[in-house]
Amino acid sequence: MIGAGSICGVDPNRFKQDLIVRSSVREEFDIPLESRVLLFLGRLNRDKGVLDLSYAFCAVARDHHDVRLILVGAEEDVTFKQIQAICFEFADRLTYVPHTKLPERLMMASDIFCLPSYREGFGMTIIEAAACQVPTVATKIYGITDAVEDGETGLLFPVADIKTFVESLTRLLDNPDLRKKMGVLSRARVINLFSEYRITTGLFELYRDLIAQQ
Repeated sequence: MIGAGSICGVDPNRFKQDLIVRSSVREEFDIPLESRVLLFLGRLNRDKGVLDLSYAFCAVARDHHDVRLILVGAEEDVTFKQIQAICFEFADRLTYVPHTKLPERLMMASDIFCLPSYREGFGMTIIEAAACQVPTVATKIYGITDAVEDGETGLLFPVADIKTFVESLTRLLDNPDLRKKMGVLSRARVINLFSEYRITTGLFELYRDLIAQQ
């Protein structure tokens, strides 16, 4: 394993906090600046937990009238229409983006990154969002636990535990100071452990060691 687990690392000059981009993206999708935005970025399928996210969003949306959800990713065994049906009462607060080549723009526009996966290799999107100072609420599974320091850069909950998922989202939504603190710690951790430079340097060191052993 190179470094702390990422294959390619994150470019902190590309993934960062940018208030101008945040404002521009929200204007593009007609999302008020004062709204709090949840972001999911990944394939729309059951293993990614998007149905759990749909039910959790409904629960927090009832008590938080300014909360929005942006879903980014191709439809697989779950369609956006299914998610709209689950969230019918709050469907006007959903935004769907089938594909993007600039995920950092959507991360810059968001407040909480969500990844309620049932299985995951490594949470690359988590550390990209973290570099944008966006904390994560995600499942406590192998791979994600390498990308999130529970209680410091995000909150982890058991797989399929929608109740605890809702409680974690509510905790961050209701505590802007905690969100900000976790966001700052998230970026610092990415730069320390997952920057492109650190991963590339580690790879070169591995090659040198292997060549020296021949």
